[in-house]
Amino acid sequence: MFLLTILFCFHCIFPVIDYNFFMQGKATFTINPEILIQVIDEQQKEIELLRAEIRLLRHNRFGASSEKISPDQVPLFLNEDQALKQTETPRPDITVKSHVRKPRRRLGFDEDLPVDRVELDLPEDQKTCSCCAEPLIKIGEETSRQAEHIPATVRIKEYVRFKYACRRSEGEIRRASTPPQLIKKSFASSSLVANLVVSKYVDHMPLYRIEKQYQRLGIYLPRSTQCAWVIDVAEKVDPLYALMKERVLCGPRIWTDDTIIPPQNDDPLRKKVKQARLWNYIGGPIKDPPFVVFDFTRSRSQEGPLGFLQGYAGYLQADAYAGYQGLYESGNITEVACWAHTRRKFYEAAIATQKAGRAAEALQRIADIYRVEWACKEMNDEERKSYRLLHAKPLLLSFKQWADQQVNAVLPKSPLGKALYYMLNHWDALNNYLEEGFLKPDNNKAEQHIRPVALGRKNYLFVGSDRGGRAAATWYSLMETCRHYEINPLAYLTDILTRIAENGPAVDYAAMMPDVWQK
Repeated sequence: MFLLTILFCFHCIFPVIDYNFFMQGKATFTINPEILIQVIDEQQKEIELLRAEIRLLRHNRFGASSEKISPDQVPLFLNEDQALKQTETPRPDITVKSHVRKPRRRLGFDEDLPVDRVELDLPEDQKTCSCCAEPLIKIGEETSRQAEHIPATVRIKEYVRFKYACRRSEGEIRRASTPPQLIKKSFASSSLVANLVVSKYVDHMPLYRIEKQYQRLGIYLPRSTQCAWVIDVAEKVDPLYALMKERVLCGPRIWTDDTIIPPQNDDPLRKKVKQARLWNYIGGPIKDPPFVVFDFTRSRSQEGPLGFLQGYAGYLQADAYAGYQGLYESGNITEVACWAHTRRKFYEAAIATQKAGRAAEALQRIADIYRVEWACKEMNDEERKSYRLLHAKPLLLSFKQWADQQVNAVLPKSPLGKALYYMLNHWDALNNYLEEGFLKPDNNKAEQHIRPVALGRKNYLFVGSDRGGRAAATWYSLMETCRHYEINPLAYLTDILTRIAENGPAVDYAAMMPDVWQK
């Protein structure tokens, strides 16, 4: 009543405002109670959305980056009453197979490292017994080890060619031919280029730091020359890259993801750096470790994945990027969506709202789904498929029924509303991993192989050109595939670059595939 009295006084001073005019933000007063209630309700909703965004921004800036929540722990987002209610809710029993934990590697070194034996003996005056003065006899030895660091050294290999001529005919001079070079008219050896590539694409070092390292070793190698070497040698490895791409496309499933790798701005009128992309595609035969192949594109348009995956038929595990839709429309490729992306949206909703409720329950349901994955981790593909249909499918059906009920009780633009709509809009793709035992419920493998690109990008910032972007794609493909096969990348690169230099066009690229080279 007091509020209405105040509003009536304002109405006596200001004219009555039309509702539409008021809602457009061009007026500030009205006395219609229904309009006031509607306005207050909308303002409260907007305030809650803004508060949620602020909480999420603060968490992203200052909070922990880990999203781990123990599946057996009652979520911390619940209050006592809801926590008690949730613990009382019966959940299906899932038997998790016991496993033998891998022993943690002790501090030390590999046994195959070279050992320099240093013998320490007693002085001659201490080799007699202090009691009876008899000479002591050797009864054994005691060893201890230390790891000694020997800094890298550079050796110059000098080729001396002897020249021969005839004393009678002055026109003919013969000399020995030089061995083939990896890069003509340069002092680049296979081992030097291999070390350069590993330093940049495995150790994430920018070229200017590598330049300083070489200076300490006595080599002046400016970054411009390093960049030229990296690009030139990458183009010599293109046939090997093509074979790796064929290996990825021959498998029944592919994981894929993309990340930004900005090229250097070559347009003086352009104020912003162009957001070029590196896409990774991980696949191959099911029984072998997968191959990793990167592809460079100038933008994130759908032409990138459409061109790379042309002719592929199978499962594609990816995020919900709209550019993949053209692949799914053909019917040859089946979309498998990512539960990790779905879980992240519910996690952000729980952080943003800081209230007990539905976001925490969704997280718990997703944790139950992953408990099934943990239980069938060591099974073969057929057993895993059957186990999922028996245990995971009922959980997914229950989750779907719960989400259909909750989606009508949330604001579509709220964090929880966005998470629910995202999940329901991609529900069929989220369930497609049940079709085959070799599929995964998430796209984490692709994200794991994107991480080295993100680490390197923080250091070298950008690539110099499109050729540099394609070279980066080639080298990242080789280095990440070596990581799958547990191959020393420096030894691998040194060997294959030596073969390329020695054999030229006649080199057998099939024998240099990481899996063949390892054998």
